Amino acid sequence: MTSDSSAALISFINTTYRPASPVVADTELVRSEIVDSYSILELISFIETRFAIRVPDEEVRPDNFRTVDAMSAMIAGARGADDTA
Repeated sequence: MTSDSSAALISFINTTYRPASPVVADTELVRSEIVDSYSILELISFIETRFAIRVPDEEVRPDNFRTVDAMSAMIAGARGADDTA
């Protein structure tokens, strides 16, 4: 089952970066050269706007942007942190 955050991220990536093969939740985004460092900045902006969260500097690390699944887990963690604030 795909979460709402995964579906939104997959749609954004497929529409914005137009990869040769459609991205799925476990596609290796950097290794497949679908995203690069500039793309990660765009993804952060999309995530912060779409999900009304802030991506803390300490969460901006390659493994959090490796796949859609990794980004969804980061978003879920940020939402959980927002709930406790």
